[in-house]
Amino acid sequence: MSIVIQQAETRRFLAEDDEWVTDPHDGVTFSDTRHAINYCRRHALEQVRLVVVFNNKKVSLLFYIPGSKVPSPAGAIKAVA
Repeated sequence: MSIVIQQAETRRFLAEDDEWVTDPHDGVTFSDTRHAINYCRRHALEQVRLVVVFNNKKVSLLFYIPGSKVPSPAGAIKAVA
């Protein structure tokens, strides 16, 4: 399993030297979501989401970063206060 950062609009993945690539396996990987979220906040990346890519490459999970400017996906469940 690997965790990468994806631009929501272009669907490209963060790679070394602030480049954005099409293959998630060429992107910078993080050991857990906490480190990835901290990276996004430190570098003011607002139009991004986290993608968890499993080793079998058949399933990926998308995580939207709380407080980012990425619109919620269709069908998202919103917390009720």
